[in-house]
Amino acid sequence: MKKREFKEKFERDFALLSPDSDVMEAFRMIRTNIEFSSKSTVRTVLLTSSVPNEGKSTTISNLARAFAHSGYRTLIVDLDMRRPVQHKIFGVPNNIGVTSLIVKQCKASEAIQATMEENLYLLPCGIRPKNPAELLRSVSSENLIKFLGSKFDIVFIDSPPAMAIADAAIISAYVDTTILIVSANNVDYRCVQHTISNLTKVNANMMGCIINDIKDQDSSYYKYKGKYYANY
Repeated sequence: MKKREFKEKFERDFALLSPDSDVMEAFRMIRTNIEFSSKSTVRTVLLTSSVPNEGKSTTISNLARAFAHSGYRTLIVDLDMRRPVQHKIFGVPNNIGVTSLIVKQCKASEAIQATMEENLYLLPCGIRPKNPAELLRSVSSENLIKFLGSKFDIVFIDSPPAMAIADAAIISAYVDTTILIVSANNVDYRCVQHTISNLTKVNANMMGCIINDIKDQDSSYYKYKGKYYANY
């Protein structure tokens, strides 16, 4: 096996958790929180983080699986046009994707791919553009997200970290709700406050936070098995 193939297989196997694991049980509990946390129907959900390496993409992939396992027709959209990884996690091609749809180079049926998980589909990033923020500001991007929300029971959108890049703030205006992923041991609390403040200023509908990477001794956070905590 080539080095690149081994790396991608490792990333995929590491990211996709066993359905019987304690951590997947935590994701099922978070799924329940999301189901009952909003009075209105939630179809499109943006998940972002303050800084890189907070476990955002892994959290999205497994949370989406929890919804798919429950019978929801679920779609992951990789709108992290700067460092897309969802295609690696699920082992699917990335030659066409969301960027192709935004510029109308293909049909949705050609870009959306089924995964190995029942009820779970992936719209990968596709070819990375030179101007992600400008592409996201287009009417085509907003219309695409609304269209996808009408075709699936729930859509989870992966975006770049929100601290220093405008992408997440732009996308938050197009979705029903936004959830912030927080690594308890990898981000300063002031960064989290700053990120929430920035998203609130653009009228993002903040549902809450998912805190991960919690150590056993962090008793103030340690609520669920698997070291995940949902705060809504």
